[in-house]
Amino acid sequence: MSEIKLLTTGQAARYCHVSQATIVNWIKKDKLKAYTTPGGHHRILLSDFLSFLETYKMPVDSALTASSRPRN
Repeated sequence: MSEIKLLTTGQAARYCHVSQATIVNWIKKDKLKAYTTPGGHHRILLSDFLSFLETYKMPVDSALTASSRPRN
C-alpha cells in the first residue's frame, strides 16, 4: 500500500507564506481541497496542494514534488 502524504494547514501556510486563517479561508471558498478530521482540523493531500499551487501559478519547491514521487 502506498503512503498518503498529508499537510496540515500550518504546513501549507508556512509554504505559501500566509497565515493559517488564510489557508482555512481558501479551503472554505473551495479554492483548496481538504478534508476535516473528527477533531475539526483540516488535512490537505499533497497531490491536492500541488494542484492548487499549479492552478494559482505559485512556485513549487523541488523538494515538495520529490517527496510525492514513489521511491525505488
